[in-house]
Amino acid sequence: METIVTEYEGNIVSFVLPTSPSKHDIESGLLTPLDALLANGTPFSVIIDSSQVTRVSMDLGMTVARWMKSNRQRISDFLRCTSVVITNSAVHTIMKMVFTVQPPTSPLKVVSDEESAWKFIHHQEG
Repeated sequence: METIVTEYEGNIVSFVLPTSPSKHDIESGLLTPLDALLANGTPFSVIIDSSQVTRVSMDLGMTVARWMKSNRQRISDFLRCTSVVITNSAVHTIMKMVFTVQPPTSPLKVVSDEESAWKFIHHQEG
């Protein structure tokens, strides 16, 4: 099991995914913290940095898509925007599948580096 690094800057939360995240990593390190943020009822923005990911499974993508689908209304109510850092074509393919199953409800931008992710978030935050 690898650790997902989570950092907070005001109402912006940043997740850094490990090289080979497991289903447990995604559920406990990404989805559970997002559940807590949604339950808090305060609008927030998210950066997901997957630039270190070298292996990812379709099952992980479906886990995220199911979570998004079951939390669609709360996501719509409280998630301001998301930026995803992707440098791996397999990760990009999985992400496209996730957003085909469950389209985003707030602004989303895929970028290739962390600086661009922060710029997008800060621009959206106004």
